[in-house]
Amino acid sequence: MSQAKERNRRRAKKRGQTQPRMHIIRDNIATPMAPIWRARIATPLTPRAVREQVLTSLGDINGADQQRFLAQRRSPLDKMLSEDEAEALERWARNEETMSGRARTADFCGDRVQTSRCNVAPLHDEALVALHRHMSIRKSLEPGSQEILTVFTRQMARDRETMSPAEAGLHFFPTAKNKRLAYYQALRDLAAWLVSIRY
Repeated sequence: MSQAKERNRRRAKKRGQTQPRMHIIRDNIATPMAPIWRARIATPLTPRAVREQVLTSLGDINGADQQRFLAQRRSPLDKMLSEDEAEALERWARNEETMSGRARTADFCGDRVQTSRCNVAPLHDEALVALHRHMSIRKSLEPGSQEILTVFTRQMARDRETMSPAEAGLHFFPTAKNKRLAYYQALRDLAAWLVSIRY
């Protein structure tokens, strides 16, 4: 670490500030000959829209460079999961984010209302059925599995206060040799379980 970076780190520590843990990835959303770069924050699981865009971009890449192109844009967790498992984890994170927001509520008579007096955003019935099933599955999980998925959800939401994958591995699997890999393997096992129950 250079002296300037070390000095800045000490100053931030004195002020009680933490260095951001976020890693920025630059994607070319155009052609290799005329690139248009887009910056995005790296998450443990690459969002589905980005995964589909990367696969679409393979047509513009020479056959010999396609594997290197994919390896540079896929996260370690992407490489461990099937497409169904990735979609299950992404759906879990999306449902958790919806549950943490303000969904449709009941009025004082106990009847569900389309809108409320508290500016509650309405949800359609299919979303409510999916959230009800999500909560019943969530209750059936062991506390440790719930905590792992909660950390994953916060990572996917780009929460600056959450643990990094390495820190999550240290927290959940302190005796593992490769703690980051142990965390990813736990997510893979949970994703496989979600697919098995047709989540």
